[in-house]
Amino acid sequence: MKKNIFIITAMLAVMGTAMAQETETTTNRMFRTSYRADIQLEANTYKQSFISTSHGYSFGSGLYIGGGAAFGVEYQPGFESDPAYLSSLFVDGKYTLTQWRVAPFVALRTGSIITIEENPAGRFFVNPAVGVDWGRISIKVGYEFQTSAGSMATFGLGFNF
Repeated sequence: MKKNIFIITAMLAVMGTAMAQETETTTNRMFRTSYRADIQLEANTYKQSFISTSHGYSFGSGLYIGGGAAFGVEYQPGFESDPAYLSSLFVDGKYTLTQWRVAPFVALRTGSIITIEENPAGRFFVNPAVGVDWGRISIKVGYEFQTSAGSMATFGLGFNF
């Protein structure tokens, strides 16, 4: 009888420890108060592709605010063999809606894009988006408004540190 009670107690202790560890791994990273960073691959329907990084602070309530930089290329119709190179600086905001490991979010990125060429041209952009965090992976879809380029759909795939 004492042996059975000991075995049951040991099993409950192991289960409790496992459940506590599972809760830690299933909590969304955006609900931890600390520095955050990510790297993203992005594309839009205007034939622009970017690689970007964002660094900032997660307030522990699902809210993240940061800033970042991106480097990209733009393929203009008729000039596919001679792409324009782009550089971007932006402010990034994100609100994760739940603490789940797979969690929806809304995001807003705004900043400037500069064409890297002999006569640089600048434009501003605003990009609201929705997406899903799946562990450290983020997938998002948005709609970007750029001055002098118009509006376009955007797609992004990111890794959260």
